[in-house]
Amino acid sequence: MKIKIVIWGVFLIVGTMADLVIIPNMMSSVSDFIGSLQGKVMSGLPGNVQTSPSFTTSYAEMSLGINQLRSQLISTEQYMEMGSVVIGIVGVGFVTYGGLAKNNPKLKTDDTPLDILKKRLAKGEITKKDFNDLRQYIQ
Repeated sequence: MKIKIVIWGVFLIVGTMADLVIIPNMMSSVSDFIGSLQGKVMSGLPGNVQTSPSFTTSYAEMSLGINQLRSQLISTEQYMEMGSVVIGIVGVGFVTYGGLAKNNPKLKTDDTPLDILKKRLAKGEITKKDFNDLRQYIQ
């Protein structure tokens, strides 16, 4: 098991879960704030100004802009949620890979190069001439 990869995977999964809980609440709060701004513009003005044609036109344009902003917030929220899901899937992949992967420790030996040469000569992997040449090379 590769513990570092598993830890990264768990970190990504936990981050995804937090994002999926926080993002909708945050976007809802922003949308509510924008809606309250729109209502405060009307309520803070005298009655004769609210009924004037120029203000009505301006208010309609402002409402259109706010509605466009809300739709952009919704699409931004969807993209953020999709990104969080992708990151969560990557995290699951990390956990799976880290759990299934085997640590391959390097084979460690206390043999010196000369000992290895002697063993190879004894097995017949190298000739006496090769042994002498290699022994001179490593010394």
